Amino acid sequence: MGDDDLRLQPGEPAWYQLPAEKAARRLRTDLQAGLTGDEARRRRGPLAMFLWEQARGESLEVARTAAVNTLVMFEVVYLFNTRFLLAPVWPWRALAGNPWVPASIALVLALQLLYTYAPFMQTLFHSAPLDAGAWGRIVLIAPSIYVIVEFEKWLVRVTKARVA
Repeated sequence: MGDDDLRLQPGEPAWYQLPAEKAARRLRTDLQAGLTGDEARRRRGPLAMFLWEQARGESLEVARTAAVNTLVMFEVVYLFNTRFLLAPVWPWRALAGNPWVPASIALVLALQLLYTYAPFMQTLFHSAPLDAGAWGRIVLIAPSIYVIVEFEKWLVRVTKARVA
């Protein structure tokens, strides 16, 4: 995604009203505060799914495939969260604006299905097909990132309101 693509996405009004140096300082502070969702998204969720599948007696390949798909679904959900840096993002706001986002998500999901079910991909990545139950668990866990990140953004907004 290039710089031109970002112009398709409407920004948060508050960011446009700040001088550049103050906006950059504010952004750094906000990003430093947002470590919990990032930690869960990158490490804990996929690891939890991997361990959950292994505890259910699934093979290493199935557990690995479930973990990778969990990570990708977390990233899809996180994409919606980050459409606005501090403002809350409800589903209808996340879908509006940049027309490339839904198309990109559809492409990612198609590639994930290819990774999961195409025999040549299973051979290449030592993965295995997932059953409906595994997909159900992934879909159950993925929205947790949305809740965590929105809570973090709310904390940043409340903290800034108290300081200001």
